[in-house]
Amino acid sequence: WLPRASVAVDIPYVGRARGDFEISHIENDALRSYVASASLELAFGHFSAGGGAMFGSGLGGRDIGAFGAVSIHSAREPGLPASEHAVSIRIESTPGTRGHVKLLRKLWRIADTRTIDAVVLVLRAEPADSYAHAEELADAVRVLRARGKKVLCSLEDNGARSLYVCANADRIVVNPAGGVRYAGLRSQYMYLAGLLDKIGVKAEFVRIGAHKSAPEEFENYHASPVAAADHVDYLRNVEAVFDKNLANGRHLTEERVREVTLKGPYVASEAKEYGLVDGTAFDDELDHVVHEMVGKPVAVEKYDDPKDAPAAFGSENKVAILYVDGDMVDGRSQTIPIIDMKRVGSYPIAAPVRALSDDSRVKAVVLRIESPGGSSMAADVMWRELRLLAKKKPLIVSMGGIAASGGYYIAAAGREIYALPLTLTGSIGIFYGKADLSGLLGKIGVNIDTYRTAPRADAESLFRGFTPDEKAELQRKVKQFYDVFLDRVATGRHMTTAQVDAVGQGRVWVGQQAIQKGLVDKMGGLREALAEARRLANLPSDAPIAEYP
Repeated sequence: WLPRASVAVDIPYVGRARGDFEISHIENDALRSYVASASLELAFGHFSAGGGAMFGSGLGGRDIGAFGAVSIHSAREPGLPASEHAVSIRIESTPGTRGHVKLLRKLWRIADTRTIDAVVLVLRAEPADSYAHAEELADAVRVLRARGKKVLCSLEDNGARSLYVCANADRIVVNPAGGVRYAGLRSQYMYLAGLLDKIGVKAEFVRIGAHKSAPEEFENYHASPVAAADHVDYLRNVEAVFDKNLANGRHLTEERVREVTLKGPYVASEAKEYGLVDGTAFDDELDHVVHEMVGKPVAVEKYDDPKDAPAAFGSENKVAILYVDGDMVDGRSQTIPIIDMKRVGSYPIAAPVRALSDDSRVKAVVLRIESPGGSSMAADVMWRELRLLAKKKPLIVSMGGIAASGGYYIAAAGREIYALPLTLTGSIGIFYGKADLSGLLGKIGVNIDTYRTAPRADAESLFRGFTPDEKAELQRKVKQFYDVFLDRVATGRHMTTAQVDAVGQGRVWVGQQAIQKGLVDKMGGLREALAEARRLANLPSDAPIAEYP
């Protein structure tokens, strides 16, 4: 055994200085010797080289020696800065939930990289699947610019959500043969009652609150007056936020934005004329546009996430993102092919919540909700596990595009709730029902014989409708479920059940309304939620992020 001490100091933008001291034969006065060394290592990315001097009595008869070394590392070592350059990120399909967060994390990392001068967002598809996600990307663009990066958006044939994100960039160019497909905002809802009538199927639902309009898709030919008013109110809120963002980014008045909206959609030359873009450019001309924007020639490279050496030895404390993504169902998660519908099960969420609760390295959790709700049982199973987790460590909720009904139910377990201005949330209400197929079966000559030991034994059968007695009983039971929902929210939000009921009844709110109603604590996206989680857990701003499930 040779006693040895080492010390290494990282020198910013240079590499690492190192010193060593070693003693041999420490127990033998006659043979005892020592060797000391001092060295400097210059690192550049994954490569390093350096050298130094050795001196002492253990160098085989010499008092001093020299050495050199070269190394290749699997991770990028801190050292000499790379040359200043620009990076490009190309989007050819709209990101899903985790793809969206991956894109946000890339942009945040670029914002903290000193040697990147500019970012080119090459958008060949809409960059977000909702206006709430578009707002998070717009926020990331604003962060890039606040850190001194120039941002260029390259469009081809894009719509309103691309315009929302890119309004915050330094410059927007569009392919000369392309355009901007923007002529205002819209929402559309499908009603199937007419089709069900033709095939002999009857939808039967009981619900709490006139605003709980989801069953109307199957019961009505058109939206009820209450639902229609809610849809118009939602669209007006989206328009107000959209117009303000576009006006601020493009240096227009909101009145001018509304005037321009009436003249769309636009070919490339028209989009430039009306101030929606700054110019036209083919892909091969983007380097020149960046040169003009930055004011000096810089190389534009495709951005790849760098693999950095860990800042410390061993496991680090971290913050976790827990995703609840899709319609909630009891049991296991499901994905319906062709239509690519995600259904998130209660079991695959409950298990990782318990694991996060027990993992001592996870100091805080951000619950990222992208769900319109679903099974009230699944929501309650998740809520219970999340509630227990919140008693052990900070649980911060980040609402994405939608966190409504069961999505809001589980949010009530968190310490603080962050929502984006256009997050769809609320919808505190319950409905239950079934399809009566007896008319369809009669049309095709199918008869069903039923035998039962009690009148309600086949109440949930699809082969007959509900009786008036059964509907009355279901209404009572749905009210009981609704009361549980109110209690969960009242407990989490420190409100009375009457206060929750006043903003419940199935009413859907956007985030900027929900904060006024006491359903949300703060406006902000995932970036703000992660910052709050780290603050509450006393974690540094660069604490690693782990994603679950």
